[in-house]
Amino acid sequence: MSEALPTGVEDVAQWANVVIALCALVVAIVAIFLTWKTLRNQIRHNKLSVRPIPFIALSKRDGMAVALENHGFGPFRIDLFEIVRSGAVLQNIVEILPENPPPGVEVEFTTGMFQRTFPANEKINIFRVTINTPSSLALSYLNQVKLNIGDTIIKVGYSDIYDDKFDIHQKELSWLCRD
Repeated sequence: MSEALPTGVEDVAQWANVVIALCALVVAIVAIFLTWKTLRNQIRHNKLSVRPIPFIALSKRDGMAVALENHGFGPFRIDLFEIVRSGAVLQNIVEILPENPPPGVEVEFTTGMFQRTFPANEKINIFRVTINTPSSLALSYLNQVKLNIGDTIIKVGYSDIYDDKFDIHQKELSWLCRD
């Protein structure tokens, strides 16, 4: 038992070296842990700083419009774009819109939304019906559009620049049918 305790100056120096080495090991482990934690927090902060926020905007000004907007600070890529009407997925918004708009009515729409990248603060019309010259034919056309889109839902699945997938954002178009 007396051999375990330091007896001479050399033994004390050896034990001191062991204690110093153990302290250095503890400091290194704590430094590695704090570095890992800081890196994890930095990555989380970076992801939150550039998080996209898609929004499907509806408007009834001068006719009606449905637009996809990015209200976030980072871009997003569209991984899923569906137009669902009465439970059926449509290939294109044109399938809903009546053909041959009358004079004084402009119809614009966007196709090819899948895999499209949206920068921050970007806005694109999914479709827009503008009545430039009000007439009974124009109002009749607008009413037909309202009837056609009443039970339609637009769904957007998206991911950010880190390839993180987010919940599907969807909006019913029934609000546009109200008078």
